[in-house]
Amino acid sequence: MTTEQKQLETAREPRTRVRRVFAILGEFLAALVLVLLCFSLLTGLLVLSFPQGTSIANVMTFGSRPEVRAGRTLIDTGLEAEEEDDAFTAFISEVFHQVKEKRSGAIVWGDAKAGIRLKDRHAVQSFSNSGATISFDDQNDLTLGEKSLIIIRGLKRDRDSRRRAATLVVLEGELDGRLEGRAGRAMRVEIATAKSTLRIDGRRQTADFKVAIGEDHSSTYSIYEGTAKVVTGSKTIVLEPNQTVTVDPEGKAGGVRELPGIPQPMLPADEMLFSYRAAPPTVRFDWMARKDVDGYRFALARDPGFLDLIYKDTLAQPGFAHGNLRSGVYYWKISGVSQAAEGPHSDVRRIEIIHDSVPPALDVEFPTGVIEMQNFLLRGSAEPGSRVFVGDQPVSIEESGAFELALQLERGLNVIVVEAVDSAGNIAYESQLISAKY
Repeated sequence: MTTEQKQLETAREPRTRVRRVFAILGEFLAALVLVLLCFSLLTGLLVLSFPQGTSIANVMTFGSRPEVRAGRTLIDTGLEAEEEDDAFTAFISEVFHQVKEKRSGAIVWGDAKAGIRLKDRHAVQSFSNSGATISFDDQNDLTLGEKSLIIIRGLKRDRDSRRRAATLVVLEGELDGRLEGRAGRAMRVEIATAKSTLRIDGRRQTADFKVAIGEDHSSTYSIYEGTAKVVTGSKTIVLEPNQTVTVDPEGKAGGVRELPGIPQPMLPADEMLFSYRAAPPTVRFDWMARKDVDGYRFALARDPGFLDLIYKDTLAQPGFAHGNLRSGVYYWKISGVSQAAEGPHSDVRRIEIIHDSVPPALDVEFPTGVIEMQNFLLRGSAEPGSRVFVGDQPVSIEESGAFELALQLERGLNVIVVEAVDSAGNIAYESQLISAKY
């Protein structure tokens, strides 16, 4: 290599080093961008895994006094840590539609499923037209309504008496409960809300109750059977059967009120059957009006426990129509609402809707041969419940489906057409030429 070539190579070395440095920096930046994209994707998946609603972190903080965050009051129940030997478990016994659960210490929410065991600090949340039943055994249950959020704050058993006690927090929605005061299965339940607590001792009574959180974060406690105590601050309120009280977000309790009476259902009757051939029928639900209510809480569901909801709302006037109920069995009930308190509901009624495209059965006893008289008695049978016509004339039909009609025949040939129309609109017919000679 000549001296000139060596000088040229020496001049190129700084530029080569600069290019290498920029190449290394480019690779580093590309790797950094890739890491940030992966992190963003993971964060998005975690956000999707959490149901929307009240933050669990907000309600898991223990303290000496209630804490207010974002306009909501958090609860300190004063529950102390329990020894494992003294604890017992509840479990989710029924789930309908979208319900989530989150264990203590878990990061993400999971789908709630029947059979999941619930322990301290376990949260359960339901969404629209969804619900779940939480059972302590086969006699003591809590029902989580739609758009509700609760937390198990404590499940413990007394070492000596073996009596059980459960403490829960209701943050949103509604919680219905029924406790059976039977030997060996009785328990005490405390249900805390923002500024008050409902206490029910189920050891000597059967208790049926509801806790409802209003849009203004007030808490309404209703007792349908048994007795209970509502504690707010230093004040204790005793509720007897068919009584209710509302505690506002600041912890101020209103007066104890009587629950509204039960509206009387009218139609559809229990076990009523609807059938349709093409489009689903419009089913009209009616009940008698009451003067002691502000509105009516109507519920329609696929199950008698009203967890698999089709429709639930508060209506200003008696009566509701639904025009898109497909084939299946449905249950409905009605209750009165007064000043945010829901009274006891009516008896649950069952209806069934059937898609029926089969013509009704029809059998007509037409004569054979020539009729030698003017008057003739036409007999037959059709599917019970059908409407029968001979020509354009409606014919009375017995419960068994049997029918008969006296006809006056014209001399010569007579065309006799018999039609049967079932409740779904399906039609069956039979016709025959009858010769009369008299």
